[in-house]
Amino acid sequence: MRHAYNIVKKIPANICPESLVILRKMSGPASIGRLFCRSVRGLAVALLFLSLAEAAPEAAGPTNALLTSNQAGASRPAPALLPLYRIKLRVHLANSSRKREEFKLIFAEINKIWQTQAGICFEIHTVDHDIPLIDGIDMWFAPDIGGYNGYYDGEHIQMSDTPVLAHAARPASSSAARTAAHELGHALDLGHRQESDDNLMRSRTYGWQLHEEEILHARETAADIAIEDTFPANCGPPQIRPGRAATTDFSSDRELKN
Repeated sequence: MRHAYNIVKKIPANICPESLVILRKMSGPASIGRLFCRSVRGLAVALLFLSLAEAAPEAAGPTNALLTSNQAGASRPAPALLPLYRIKLRVHLANSSRKREEFKLIFAEINKIWQTQAGICFEIHTVDHDIPLIDGIDMWFAPDIGGYNGYYDGEHIQMSDTPVLAHAARPASSSAARTAAHELGHALDLGHRQESDDNLMRSRTYGWQLHEEEILHARETAADIAIEDTFPANCGPPQIRPGRAATTDFSSDRELKN
């Protein structure tokens, strides 16, 4: 901009060529001629700044971070933070009464909650045995776990097939997905945050939102247990083993109870 100003200063005030001076004399009052010449100078300045503006490089704007990939047939946004920390998650379904295909949407929502907010996702596979992972997190589903929706015992996660949750203003879709995401928060060293029903770490609600300090702390924990390769921008689709036929259909599991 300073360079442009210096150029403008060099444009003579009397920019009119001799032919315009003659025109000014023919036009009558001298004021009309002067006004015409000033208009010519103003046009020259305007054209100068326009050419400089077009030559300047365009500032980089925000990029569209909505990269999609197929997991459970749904679009998945790119992680909010990089690098993406991918954590192995083994889900034990031998005792679950849910249909196996229902877990595709449950797992997709778990990753959506964590990936879009904290840049953390889970490489999920299911098994029909009780052997835990050596490096990762284990989660068990069962019809009843003593009246709890879910809990983290300091080592593993136990999940009810049908958690019963209270309303939230911005609710998750699945009570099982929200409760599993909540318990994964505990596995990532987060405590409860009870002041809002919309919080993921609020007890027994459909809330799914994380706060900034929770995100930072969870990422610190995740960095220690994540897969070393942080190049991939998404977790892969869940590996769900076929299992025995379930006797109960929980495809609609939203119960808004207090």
